[in-house]
Amino acid sequence: MAKVQVVMPSYNRPKTVQRSIKSVLNQTFKDWSLYIMDNSSDYLWPRMKEIYSQYAKNDGRIKIDHMRVDDRLRFKTWYVSVVTNKALFEISEQEPYVVLTTDDNVMMPNKLEVLSKFLDSHPEASIVAGVMKIIDGKGQEWRRYGGTNVNWGVNFLDWCQPMYRRSLINKVGRFVTQGSISIDKEYYKRVAKFAKPIFGIGITLDRTDTRFYGTRFSELWKKRLVTGGLMEPLTPYVDRWRVFFHKMSKTWGRTAYQKCFTSDRSWLHQHLKEPVLDVGCGTCLDACGFTRYVGVDITKSFLKEAHFTYQVANVSRCDARQLPFKDKAFQSAFSKGLLLHYLQKEGTKIIWEMLRVSKETYVAWGFGVEAFNKGVSYLPSYNPLTSKSPEGFYYNRYDLKELEKHFRIEPVEGTTVTKVLLR
Repeated sequence: MAKVQVVMPSYNRPKTVQRSIKSVLNQTFKDWSLYIMDNSSDYLWPRMKEIYSQYAKNDGRIKIDHMRVDDRLRFKTWYVSVVTNKALFEISEQEPYVVLTTDDNVMMPNKLEVLSKFLDSHPEASIVAGVMKIIDGKGQEWRRYGGTNVNWGVNFLDWCQPMYRRSLINKVGRFVTQGSISIDKEYYKRVAKFAKPIFGIGITLDRTDTRFYGTRFSELWKKRLVTGGLMEPLTPYVDRWRVFFHKMSKTWGRTAYQKCFTSDRSWLHQHLKEPVLDVGCGTCLDACGFTRYVGVDITKSFLKEAHFTYQVANVSRCDARQLPFKDKAFQSAFSKGLLLHYLQKEGTKIIWEMLRVSKETYVAWGFGVEAFNKGVSYLPSYNPLTSKSPEGFYYNRYDLKELEKHFRIEPVEGTTVTKVLLR
């Protein structure tokens, strides 16, 4: 039995996974076993299998496991959690130490040696992590995590950084496999119940590309998420969006990505009663949390992608100011970021329509209520793909202050969601 179990979930990344495997093979500490847990799409599995096999045939420490997955279910289940749980609790040899990595993460050659020596010499420690450097599309350092002792791993550590004692893994339990929450953040919350502090070493032990940062608007990313080829080295298009959101985070305090994809979505999925109407649904990325869901949008290409790529059947093209539904046809109606695209008069019409067709109406601003309190009610009036710097802001867009003029509102603490009621 090896001393360190290295678990590497892998999915449709033939280019980056080889770099990640080599970083494990190049470790100065040799007493490890690598579990490559693959859940690639069917069409790309032969290529992935070929890559894994060329390394495994020459090294008995490498173990390969493949899980066949229906691509249409990837938005309902976190398969990265499913395969990681399998490696940790079903097929492992109960190695004393555990490291989680990914198929786009590069471990520095001394990572396993440094972390294992620390745990050997500090019996009071159950988890320890080094520094992770995140590199942008130009090969420059963009952000770093870790390096100090913390009591709370959420927002301070990446999935790939720590080394765990097996005893801590058994106490904390399995990773969640469903829901809209961030997997590693939820896991670190449970870690905090059993291990304080999380020890930090101020040495760079991991290096990765920007990966998902700022990729929300990349059509290439959305199309590849299910069909494969997910996030090979960043394109200039994606990287410019990352730069754009980095600028916005300095202006507003938190990015649209963080708000929309964590607190807002999680709250809506937990509290909205079905059937649900999503007004301005886009490609229906919020549909996965509901069983009775209807989405409407004016953009034909979005609805086409929602139907064919994400397998969402209940979508309709219409103007949000004239919803084609009967009064109180839905238990709940919500919109995420839609009103920011409308002038004040049109935005009020949309709210009236949502109140008409539903028993409960919610608006998720997404870009942060803090922005409206500062008088900023829309994105900078420039295209980040063509312009180098902001030229100003739109002040005449629909915002929270305009909403309060016509309706009674109840903000939801910890989110940008606002419940809207008649006065």
